[in-house]
Amino acid sequence: MKKIIIRSMLMCGMVFLCIVCWVHISRQKYFFQEKENYQVISGMEGFVYSDLASGLESREFIEGCYFIENDRQLEGIVQRTATVTVVGENIDSDILFPSFNRLAHDDISGCLLDAETLYGLFGTTDTLGQTVTYDDREYVVRGVLDVNVPLMVISSKFEDDQRIDGLILNTADEWYRDQYADLLNSVYGSMDQTYYLTDYVSGAKWIETPSKWSDFEFWGSYSEELKMRLEHIFFDNKDITEQVCLRKSFQMMGLRTVLVFLAAVLIVGLFRFLKQLNKK
Repeated sequence: MKKIIIRSMLMCGMVFLCIVCWVHISRQKYFFQEKENYQVISGMEGFVYSDLASGLESREFIEGCYFIENDRQLEGIVQRTATVTVVGENIDSDILFPSFNRLAHDDISGCLLDAETLYGLFGTTDTLGQTVTYDDREYVVRGVLDVNVPLMVISSKFEDDQRIDGLILNTADEWYRDQYADLLNSVYGSMDQTYYLTDYVSGAKWIETPSKWSDFEFWGSYSEELKMRLEHIFFDNKDITEQVCLRKSFQMMGLRTVLVFLAAVLIVGLFRFLKQLNKK
């Protein structure tokens, strides 16, 4: 009887762990929901904001842009300081970064910070309405970023001569993958560092399926595209926006692995448990 009670408790504990893993997986997937139409171009050396106003007939697919400043100092209460990466963007923050709160593109007095930085500056993560000082300006904390890197996100009004580190494209009306990126590359050149936010969720979305299964040339291009995407994900240098996507995908893979393992052990244990009960 004692063994049955212990096994029942272990099985209940494993069921609970499965539920926890499932909840965390769903939470990670939430970040990528409704983002399949967003493509990011990063690593744009020497590119400035005024370049967007020249050389292109239609730019309706450009959703926004961002800049990155590394190793910047923030100041909180009682002269507490922290070193973070600052990302300034003219788009809503929830497109690129997972957060428990959203920072609107026109909220130039607000900011989002990761939990560890907030704790270091204020001794708590319950900091809504608190202010931090960056570059001699005060920013009101609007929420906490769901990331594990020192990061500050702000909204920015870009000046004509301001440097740009990345563009965000809305590819909802794109006929085929990389159409808009190729168009921009033909105008500005050297825009080959691109990725879709959903590249880090499902490989099946990396390329459209063929209209005719008899078109065997498709599989050659499919394998080549798959190889290029894998090389980009695992080997290419990445800015902070793509690092966040990669970390989220690794978290999802780890949680899925744990969930599959727990489910397999639970099924085997349940089968043996029922078998022993039938013998008695």
